[in-house]
Amino acid sequence: MAAKIAAFLITLVLTVILAIIGFALLMLALNGYSESDSMYSMGTYGIFAFLLVFAAAAIAAGIAHLLIAREFKTVGAVMISTMAGGVFAVVAILILIVIGVLLAEYFQRYS
Repeated sequence: MAAKIAAFLITLVLTVILAIIGFALLMLALNGYSESDSMYSMGTYGIFAFLLVFAAAAIAAGIAHLLIAREFKTVGAVMISTMAGGVFAVVAILILIVIGVLLAEYFQRYS
């Protein structure tokens, strides 16, 4: 039980930091778009990044549970599950950034 909680909390903190860095990258990617066009992108990123933080942490806790069930040591299970949750978060944040830029482009052309 402690391994799942540790994996959840460590991944939660890691993913929040990654989401903040991703938001800064989104702001750089949206440089040149007007504020009215980029607000939709930032709102979408904020909503999905909030959900992503908890999804990545839950995935890490689930992986830790599975690894403990396969008789991995607690520290190893937490480390592996935290890395898996972090990789999932990085890929999802990059996808969110691309979606944000595409939304800004859409609203710039069609609004």
